[in-house]
Formats: sequence, C-alpha cells, structure tokens
Amino acid sequence: MKVKVEIDMKPEELQRFLGMPDVGAMREELMRFIKERIAADPAGFVLENLEQLSKTRPLRRFLYGKQTREEDET
Repeated sequence: MKVKVEIDMKPEELQRFLGMPDVGAMREELMRFIKERIAADPAGFVLENLEQLSKTRPLRRFLYGKQTREEDET
C-alpha cells in the first residue's frame, strides 16, 4: 500500500517546523552589503570577483550552454 501526503507550506514555515534557524536578517544584511559594494564601484566589484565567478557551474552553463568536463566527472 502506498500513501501520498502533500503539504502546502512556504519555505519559511518549513524552516520553523524543522527547527532551522531564521537567517532572513543575515540574508538581508548580506544583500545590502553587496548592493552597496556594487553601487560604489560596479566594474571593480566584477573584476575583483571575476575569477571566482568564472569557476561557478551556473555561469559556465550560461556561457557555454552545456555541462563541462568537471561536471561530467561528478
């Protein structure tokens, strides 16, 4: 016998139910910090982080439109 239960809840409700910490304030503070850094010097921010960004899978997928060899190996 199979039983299927579907629960409709928001991610925040699930976090509270599972006892996970509320990181909303930290997330907002981090986004504010990043926005300020970008607003102060957009080109400098990108150049500082270009090497890190170029290593991310989503950016590689966006640029190359397919999986890279590293993703095939994992």
